Amino acid sequence: MHNPNDSIKILFTDMDGTLLLNDSTVSDEMKAALDRLIRNGHKLVLTSGRPLDSILEVMQASDLFYPGTLVISNNGSLIYDCTAGAPLMEKTVPFPIASGIIREAEVLGIHIQTYTDHEIVCKKEDEEVIYYRKRIHLPLITAPDILSVLERPPYKLHTIHLTDKTLLLKLKERVEEKYGTEITAQFSNDQYLEFYNHEAGKGNAILAVLCCMWLWKHARSLSLHPRKPPLSNTPYVLRPTHNDACLLYVSFHVLLSASQVR
Repeated sequence: MHNPNDSIKILFTDMDGTLLLNDSTVSDEMKAALDRLIRNGHKLVLTSGRPLDSILEVMQASDLFYPGTLVISNNGSLIYDCTAGAPLMEKTVPFPIASGIIREAEVLGIHIQTYTDHEIVCKKEDEEVIYYRKRIHLPLITAPDILSVLERPPYKLHTIHLTDKTLLLKLKERVEEKYGTEITAQFSNDQYLEFYNHEAGKGNAILAVLCCMWLWKHARSLSLHPRKPPLSNTPYVLRPTHNDACLLYVSFHVLLSASQVR
């Protein structure tokens, strides 16, 4: 007998430059395609380098809070369940490494910022953060020690230089030399260089979502024992109910574009 879950499709889509128009809204045609996706029983996962609150703002403005929608934010450092209003996975930059990256940026005279759960944090309101906030409408906190404002290690650090990419390249080289086994340094454009946990990244987050969907589908035949509460950084441990090897196979089809929605 056909199981409708076997044909669930998941649309993973980036936001800026892909799903969104230049004014951070979706077109009428795109909205109709997304509505059709959800109406036919499929799922939407939004992926972005943006902080979570910025993504939620866009979703609210364009009516994208569909049932079961997930958000991959902060360059894959946070997977957020919009229906539950809670994180599914979090990866952060340890404070000592974050402090080291900040020092390297300051030596080169490069603007660096990070984020609380709801605000941008940097040393002063300079032209870089003013430029950034034209698109990302988060409140701003300024502090001499930006890490002192945070209650937990940051999801990422974000450096900006509006005129000289070579300085950002120099910073990238220095950070990778010191922390290359623990940190990913990635350009999102010629002005923005971002640093995040090497276990994060949009690709890893997408794989994590697919694994979560597989676990949900096969939960009845497996005994799942979390080492920590579900909202911790530690993933669930699979313990098959038999002694045979457990092969993780994802049967969900991934939609590559909205045009594939049927």
